[in-house]
Amino acid sequence: LGAWTTFCLRSQTEEWTPISTHPPEGAASPVNEAEAKGQLSAYGVRVPTGCIVSLEDIRAGAFSIDRPMVLKALHAELLHKTDVGGVSLGLASTADVQAAAERMVES
Repeated sequence: LGAWTTFCLRSQTEEWTPISTHPPEGAASPVNEAEAKGQLSAYGVRVPTGCIVSLEDIRAGAFSIDRPMVLKALHAELLHKTDVGGVSLGLASTADVQAAAERMVES
């Protein structure tokens, strides 16, 4: 994941509406999670709120979100984040998020 330095961070406690994982008919190419959530919410589908943060923001602790948190690597070409260690759950502190991001970058 070293090439990816952008992440999606959200609260793990928020309720959200599950969606189908099948691509829409006529889909030309994958989009990253943040873009997909924006498109879905435009049609009234409830999606978890979160924020897009850079590795620099994480290292500086420049984010504020309800805990526990979920950190995910964010890239349109990264379709299966868990396969490459790109998801960390249950992060309770800024230090947890920072450590998870560093592990992702190193893998």
